Amino acid sequence: MSERTDTRNVPASSRVSALLAALRISRRDAWRAKGRSALIVAMVGLPVLVITALLTALATVDINPREGLTATLGTADALVRDQGRQPVRDQDYAARGFSSGGGEDARPWTTREITSVLPPGSRAQQLHSRYEPYRLARWWPIVEIMETDLRDPLTRGMLQLVRGRPPAAPDEVAVSPPLVGQGAKIGGTISLTREGTVKKVVGVVERAPWASAEFVVAFPGGLADQRYQRTWLVDTPDPVTWSGVRKLNALGLAVASRAVIENPGSAPDDVWAGTEGADSGFWPALIAMITLMVILEVVLLAGPAFAVGLRRRRTELGLVAAQGGSARHLRMIVLMDGVVLGALSAVLGAALGIPLARVLPAMVDRGPGGGWPFEVPWAQVAAVAVLGAASAVVAAAVPASQAARMSVSAVLGGRAEAPRPRRGWPVAGAVLAVAGVGLTVAGAWLGILAIVGGALITQLGFVALVPRLVGLLGRLSGRLPLPLRLASRGAVRHGGRTAPAVAAVMAGVAVAVALAIPLNSASIQEKINYQPRQTAGAFEVEGTSLTPEEWQPVRELLRRELPGVPLVELRGNRLGSSGTFMRLVAGNCGAPCVITARDFPVGDERVLRYVLGREDPAAEAALRAGKMVVLDPRGITGGQARVETTTYRGRASPGRRPRCPRWRPSRPSAGRCGPSYRPASPRSSV
Repeated sequence: MSERTDTRNVPASSRVSALLAALRISRRDAWRAKGRSALIVAMVGLPVLVITALLTALATVDINPREGLTATLGTADALVRDQGRQPVRDQDYAARGFSSGGGEDARPWTTREITSVLPPGSRAQQLHSRYEPYRLARWWPIVEIMETDLRDPLTRGMLQLVRGRPPAAPDEVAVSPPLVGQGAKIGGTISLTREGTVKKVVGVVERAPWASAEFVVAFPGGLADQRYQRTWLVDTPDPVTWSGVRKLNALGLAVASRAVIENPGSAPDDVWAGTEGADSGFWPALIAMITLMVILEVVLLAGPAFAVGLRRRRTELGLVAAQGGSARHLRMIVLMDGVVLGALSAVLGAALGIPLARVLPAMVDRGPGGGWPFEVPWAQVAAVAVLGAASAVVAAAVPASQAARMSVSAVLGGRAEAPRPRRGWPVAGAVLAVAGVGLTVAGAWLGILAIVGGALITQLGFVALVPRLVGLLGRLSGRLPLPLRLASRGAVRHGGRTAPAVAAVMAGVAVAVALAIPLNSASIQEKINYQPRQTAGAFEVEGTSLTPEEWQPVRELLRRELPGVPLVELRGNRLGSSGTFMRLVAGNCGAPCVITARDFPVGDERVLRYVLGREDPAAEAALRAGKMVVLDPRGITGGQARVETTTYRGRASPGRRPRCPRWRPSRPSAGRCGPSYRPASPRSSV
């Protein structure tokens, strides 16, 4: 435009009128160009919808102690958990985290003893639980078994009877709906525990959807066992305060108090903040980086659509300018396109994302009292909607700037304008690209934030370089075939819409590559680290805490079902009494590192052949001589191997064994560390 109107002294009312007029023009144009408008709304609104649904679903399924109070305590004043009479330390206000140990008295608490340490007039209802197998055809799936009296009002809201009646005798149980689908029916029986205890099914119960789905509720005393996690629902005359919680902690009881959970401020600040999780600043920074990348993608994707709209409206804008419209007015009209479509996209995205999030938890909702407590993080949803609308306005900024600089005579004369190159953009783009690549590489040492930030800066740099790259394509088009030559020249001629389109495609490819490389790298790393636990063609039957008498039926079953198949029996890394573990530690891998943390096979030469997948006479001779065979060269340092044993008795009390000479004989008894032998073939390493 050759003439510009001075708007510095224009009254505020005139500016408002111009703004409203631009808004009306944009609204009418959006209605006329329905296809382009729908495309922009979809590109801007879809990210808003997805992010809104994810934020709402995460807020819904993130159950804080107050939201899960009824599911945890029912109508009780507190939940008391037996920690073996060992003092409980560092308990948070909701008893979700604590430490215990150090005491010698490990006798389990009884219900009478629990009542005796509570205020006078209190009563306790046991809620013991453990995980045990139950019989299903030929299989023994694991199920949670709880012992409590469902008739007690303290369990109301935590467990809800949906069919049948509550168990009223030691030989009766109630099951959850998934077990009904697996064959447990009211009036039938179910076989529980490895001992095959048969119970009659008298009811079906449900619980909160965030708790385990497969469970059985037995009448107190029906499956009495010391392996239970012993807990009690308690009813007290007065609320259990934080001082009362600390007194019970000193006796070896972890306590979740309704009064403390409903009013966390009554507990010290350190235990309150510890459970809520003080934000270290990492996640907000990472989310901010990802949000900026999403906004950039939206801008680059929606920008070409606004550029196409500007191309279609050039004559209309030229007429506005010919009738006295200033560059500011033209810029405002195009920007209002972004405001109108951005606001519509944000509203639709948020309005559809919230009900979508409502449907997702409802698909797994099986709990009493409404199941998941639906929660909408309104502040976060509003921020996402504002960012979505703002991204549309930013996407319209470049076309708006082009509209403000267009020539009225060229537009009304039907002549195409040659794009005006920005000389500083290529230099800035090159600097940003180099800096972004450097920061991304440095992210290997600086962390994920540096990688994300470097990727964002690199992408911005290449976006700034796109116009120069498009121009370079035009210079090289003379050597291309005719169709490609015509296409490249058209792209250069209409650089205002070519550059955003190229940048959008480039950004999409960059995001896809950025996601594919880590996934592929992780897959390759898993393949490199893969170590087979079994010999090809073999399978493993594993059990824990089984006595030799309990293993005998397993041996007989395997011999009967698999005639002629050799059985190789081996012990794992558990030695001696329960709670003692053994591991091989390497000292020549930069820093002390564990080679074998789980599978430390113990057995005769048959076990060695099974592990190696072949015969090794030298290794078998060393094993028969009472020596330890090391299957990983890293386990030998200076002709010695080191084995550590750790015994857990309440608190972890690790005890280290000294280094073992490589060939010194020793008895292969529990806790002994025999000499090591390195197999001749590297193929034997695991």
